Amino acid sequence: MKTAIDLGEYRMAICDILNSHITASLSTMNERGLHSNTVYYCYDDNIDIYFASDCSTEHSINIAHNKNVSLSVWDEPEQYGQGHRGLQIEGTCATITGLALMKAWDLYVKRFPVFKMKIGDVKNILDKIINMRLYKISISRIQLTDVGQYGMEIKDIKNEQQ
Repeated sequence: MKTAIDLGEYRMAICDILNSHITASLSTMNERGLHSNTVYYCYDDNIDIYFASDCSTEHSINIAHNKNVSLSVWDEPEQYGQGHRGLQIEGTCATITGLALMKAWDLYVKRFPVFKMKIGDVKNILDKIINMRLYKISISRIQLTDVGQYGMEIKDIKNEQQ
């Protein structure tokens, strides 16, 4: 069984960056190469990342064939050289089903209430009445950059248990 990544002393900095944004750049892979897109995300206490997407999108199809993904979240400074801060995340991604879907649904609609108005009830996803799915990224590695907090050093946090 996979255990949550140990974020140690960096948990607060990572959560601060994740809380400061609602979108991230998701990269997936297919036979032609890399594909990147933007996703709206939320996360849980284990720092597992959740996002919603139509199952017919290129990134969803890619995930069905190759579960390895990367995700980037960053602050955009006003000028070059100003306090660079962000996360580069690697992990595995999968469609959420069953009881885990209820937890993900609650997290997602708490952060994005409009999602519930758009989708209706979680039953529409469970019963596959619509093409929307919720996905979970289980993190294996995070690179944390926070020039203001840690200087130019990149903090590399790995899940040794995977």
